[in-house]
Amino acid sequence: MLSFRNVIRRRREAQIRGNAARADARTVGSMPTRKRRLDRRNLLPRDYLADPFIFGHRLGVTTVLPPGGDPVSQAVALVQHHVAVLVRQEQQLERFTARRTTARFGFSKQYWSLCLLGYEWMGETVLAAAVSVALHTQ
Repeated sequence: MLSFRNVIRRRREAQIRGNAARADARTVGSMPTRKRRLDRRNLLPRDYLADPFIFGHRLGVTTVLPPGGDPVSQAVALVQHHVAVLVRQEQQLERFTARRTTARFGFSKQYWSLCLLGYEWMGETVLAAAVSVALHTQ
């Protein structure tokens, strides 16, 4: 079982070998974590659209249930797509929306972009940020 003492010892061993950056990466990766519900989804949100390249760009899309997918994830992906379309419309009207939103809610612009393109599932924080942009509550 990992303990704080074991993590510190591993970090020191790696630093002695002269690779401090690797030590930081190892300590983060070696801590036990609980898998979240979103981590259990095997497919991307864009996989549930007939044409995945229009994810987040326009309404009126056709959804499909790909092999390995489930109906709940399909419904969530469709909602995420609609929210991404609304956010994209707002971002086109006003500059720096992504920078302000990600700074306000505390996540990266890269993760924001990946969620809006359907490469990542929106978690609670990102969904709240997207809804706040769509509803003009910033």
